[in-house]
Amino acid sequence: ERIGAELGRPFTVTELFRQPTVAALVQALSPPDSAPNSAPDNSPNSSLHSSPHSPQAAARERANRPVADGALAIVGISCRFPGAPDHRAFWSNLRHGRDSAKRYSAEELRAAGVPEAVIGNANYVPVQRGIEGKEYFDAGFFNIAPRNAALLDPQFRLLLEGSWAALEDAGLTPAAIPDTAVFMAAGGSLSRASLQGDEAGPGNSDDYVAWLLGQQGTLATLISYHLGLTGQSFSVHANCSSSLVGLQLAAMALRGGDVNAALVGACSLFPADAIGYIFEPGLNFSSDGRCKTFDGKADGMVAGEGAAVVLLKRAEDAIADGDNIYALIKGIALNNDGADKAGFYAPSGRGQAEVIGKALAQAGIDPASIGLMEAHGTGTRLGDPIEVAALSEAWGKQTDRTGYCAIGSVKTNIGHLDTAAGLAGCIKAALSLYHGEIPPTLHFDSPNPEIDFAASPFYPAVKLQPWPPSGTPRRAALSAFGIGGTNAHAVLEQAPDNIAGEQTAAPNGTTNSTQDGPQLIVLSAKSDNRLKTAAHNLATFLATFLEGQKPNLADLAHTLQTGRVHMDHRIAFVAQSIENLKTQLEEFAKAGHGQFKGQTGTGDDLVDLLGGKDEAAQLIATWLAKGRLDQIAKIWSKGVAINWQMLHPPRPRSTRRLSLPTYPFSPEEYWPAGVSRPAAALDGFRLQLRG
Repeated sequence: ERIGAELGRPFTVTELFRQPTVAALVQALSPPDSAPNSAPDNSPNSSLHSSPHSPQAAARERANRPVADGALAIVGISCRFPGAPDHRAFWSNLRHGRDSAKRYSAEELRAAGVPEAVIGNANYVPVQRGIEGKEYFDAGFFNIAPRNAALLDPQFRLLLEGSWAALEDAGLTPAAIPDTAVFMAAGGSLSRASLQGDEAGPGNSDDYVAWLLGQQGTLATLISYHLGLTGQSFSVHANCSSSLVGLQLAAMALRGGDVNAALVGACSLFPADAIGYIFEPGLNFSSDGRCKTFDGKADGMVAGEGAAVVLLKRAEDAIADGDNIYALIKGIALNNDGADKAGFYAPSGRGQAEVIGKALAQAGIDPASIGLMEAHGTGTRLGDPIEVAALSEAWGKQTDRTGYCAIGSVKTNIGHLDTAAGLAGCIKAALSLYHGEIPPTLHFDSPNPEIDFAASPFYPAVKLQPWPPSGTPRRAALSAFGIGGTNAHAVLEQAPDNIAGEQTAAPNGTTNSTQDGPQLIVLSAKSDNRLKTAAHNLATFLATFLEGQKPNLADLAHTLQTGRVHMDHRIAFVAQSIENLKTQLEEFAKAGHGQFKGQTGTGDDLVDLLGGKDEAAQLIATWLAKGRLDQIAKIWSKGVAINWQMLHPPRPRSTRRLSLPTYPFSPEEYWPAGVSRPAAALDGFRLQLRG
């Protein structure tokens, strides 16, 4: 009533809540002729220059186009696995055959508080496959109150940051693909309600907030809210096949035209920072802390932590949009074993063979053309032979070839990631297709006597090898089977040659003409500290880019201009070459100052000085046409929005999106007051692996 009286017109609480921000409310209450001079430059679609192709119009246009064969494209990847903070480190570990387990000495165990009786137990296996920094979260980046950040399940926090990173890895902003679906999975081990011992439900206010923030239904919708995504959004759970179930749901939404992009993610963390476990014969845990998939000495799995998110689009859209495509998903299928098996916890060869056949039929692919089988591969004496037999049965209906397809399991590298296991295998297979190499599976000496590899299509991939040429696109398949019988199988394929690849330069490693400068490189962050870190990370990336190959400078500039949300703290570089850019980045990261460094807040004043919105737009267009990158750098660093597309010709064009280092979130620790930090523990550890 007071607001209405001040405005001189009726004003209701409903009208208040229709406007989500103060700026939107001001705009709604302002007279029609009082529009602001400029829009905040927070996405490639915010500009002084209007674009005839808005994201919404483009989405409608794409939705009306027929999907060629139903193929999906993986265009963004974010992951945190044991020993790997991102997918580049993960691929390096895979191709070099690294087991990412940490093994503890007796001294380290004592320092961690492990009891002497446990250390002296002959069956104690002091090994851990965890991820570092799970207690950290950049709450300020997402405008989450510290209290809520402390109560929020760390799995949810990792997936929120991972979703942002997956978008950036794809060179896209949330505003560019607002109708994105979100399908997420997480274990239940770290809900704040359980950490606080709240078994009966919410009590005081902190308990109630923790209970809400610990609900599985909160996970996906939390991501949709903080990223501003309007596609369907919900959590999924099917034990170890959870993340591939999410992948199948995304496929349905994309093929049905419901959305134009989908985020699929999963996370699994230990309920405490448990170091090791007590081996018990007959259970499904390895006696030595190694997962020995398909080996004659295989005696169980090993738990691991991990978080992963992938961004999917329809393949034809990704190709048309110039996306960096890691791999295509040609088919994915689900089923359940039902009651036709030895018991609830037992695998079913029949169920596995049926789902594999369904995926192959959906993909329309002859299994004789598949070069890599990423198996569920838990490393058990019973489960491994059942899986190989089911694969051989399904593939044998279409081919009688033997010994031509490499088979392996990422669980030998990072352990069993429970809800995230399927995505870990998917990312491994996609990167293998992308780079044209088959990484080794570990801890294999001689085959399980129950597996007849000689009569099967498979051979264990025991060493790094280039993908053998076959006259067809590279293809891979992967499986994930959950406790309770929900089976998932997918068929992946190499992306088309014209847009796939390893972001290479000319064959001799030198740059070509499209890499020549000058190019305008822009970086931004929430603070000066994070801006310097971003510059350091990009410089390091350029120095080690795929072991000596160089990215295209124009592609790099285009990705950072149009594929990042532009934040308040900014730095711009006019670079003549990759080497010149690297030098400028290193100098800024060290000294913290640069010629085109600025902070938003003066953009409107600059527009006024240039004569107003229309005059400024004309002047900026002239600068863009004449290549006055120095002038563009100056005004962008102060907050003036730029139509970056004017620097690049419309498609078909030579520039495309690159996978570049993503935002360096601030490592701030959040933990609820009065709740002890997770410590070294053994109780309940075996409950981690439910699938």
